[in-house]
Amino acid sequence: LTLAMPDVANNATSIKVSRNTGLAEGTLLFRSSDPGAASTEIMSIDVGGINTANNTLTVTRGVYGTTNSAIPAGEYVKSFIDSATTSTVNEGATYAAGDVTLTLTDATGFLEGSFIRIDNEIIQVETVAGNDLTVLRGRYGTSDVDHNDGSAVTQLTDAGDYFINFFTNSITISLPA
Repeated sequence: LTLAMPDVANNATSIKVSRNTGLAEGTLLFRSSDPGAASTEIMSIDVGGINTANNTLTVTRGVYGTTNSAIPAGEYVKSFIDSATTSTVNEGATYAAGDVTLTLTDATGFLEGSFIRIDNEIIQVETVAGNDLTVLRGRYGTSDVDHNDGSAVTQLTDAGDYFINFFTNSITISLPA
């Protein structure tokens, strides 16, 4: 007996998830365990997009300029939510693409190893020294781009690991007689 589950099409907005515990509207789903993977897609769970009865999510695909693609059965996703830790870019000028030192107005609460979002770019924090962050730019398939001085900076909170395009308890399998 071979049982196969088809890919979810690259334009589909309804996906099954292994469990819905810990998910909330606006949760970001990063389709990779490798933050440096250029082809990663980021999805966002829509308002009212969690059906707890059958573990189905309604999502917006390809957020933050990432490219949506077909989702194979049982694909791993990393989930993040916006944290309360926020600040603003305080470079005195444009924070230029390629610049790996980011100065914030106040870096209190920003953590080494965390991820932050500025506009449509996900950035990985390597070190924090005062209000200066040493960073890796354009993570999880987002683009390393210029940001205006004063742009909002939001630290992301790891909200767990999930599997999408997944069988749920409501799946029934019948064998021929």
